[in-house]
Amino acid sequence: MTRSIDIAYRTVPDSEEIGVSIPNPYNLFGCQEPSLKFWRLELWRLELWNEIGVERLAILGKCDPIWFSGWGEMALLQREIRLIHENVSNVEFEREETAKWLANLTYCHAMLVMSAPKDSVPILTIG
Repeated sequence: MTRSIDIAYRTVPDSEEIGVSIPNPYNLFGCQEPSLKFWRLELWRLELWNEIGVERLAILGKCDPIWFSGWGEMALLQREIRLIHENVSNVEFEREETAKWLANLTYCHAMLVMSAPKDSVPILTIG
């Protein structure tokens, strides 16, 4: 089973989601088994530079899907992506997969932030 990334936004909190198209392969976020191993790495749970480690994305080490909804959570996701970028040299995992997943996540986050109107509710789902 493959994990994927979906991005959308709502113009008002309970309205229907408006999907943002993501070209292949940027919508892919790895296969279930390797992804579980990756997100279970202890590195993501450590305190780094007095910040809490990668918490929300690390949920993918246990289950899916996970959601980031709203501008506050887009900022949280951006912080977690930054922590991964800053620590990628410490990741003891297959380099090609790590680079691909990180690139896809960064791409999808950027596309959503650039596509969603400022008064909307952006939603990024991984599952």
